[in-house]
Amino acid sequence: MRINRRHWTWCLSAPFYARTYDDLAHQLDKDLFAYLGRRTQGAVVADCGCGPGVVTKKFLQRGAGRVFAIDLNAAMLHQVRERLADAVTAGRVVLVHRAADACLFPELRERFLDGSGFDPSLSLSVVCT
Repeated sequence: MRINRRHWTWCLSAPFYARTYDDLAHQLDKDLFAYLGRRTQGAVVADCGCGPGVVTKKFLQRGAGRVFAIDLNAAMLHQVRERLADAVTAGRVVLVHRAADACLFPELRERFLDGSGFDPSLSLSVVCT
């Protein structure tokens, strides 16, 4: 069986991602939350490309009612589960292991939100060459 190196590297990166979240990333988060203001209170948020849950946790700390932590990398979602275990157990964080494609939001709305929508959606775009 041939292992795709890009996939292997991506999974290997999961344990190091949270430790390398740098000052610029935290400043961008601070700016985002300053812009959103009180709109995070009780919000239903989609964190697409959530990584280990750094921003997912920040949404919860700012009063989001529910955050869908969406990532294609199972190792990242494992870190979210560990980092935010109480919120996952309480249903405030919903782990979604899949790509953020065109079908994702309609499926999540139907399955979890009784057809209603999301408030903020945060997406991290990853380009592989």
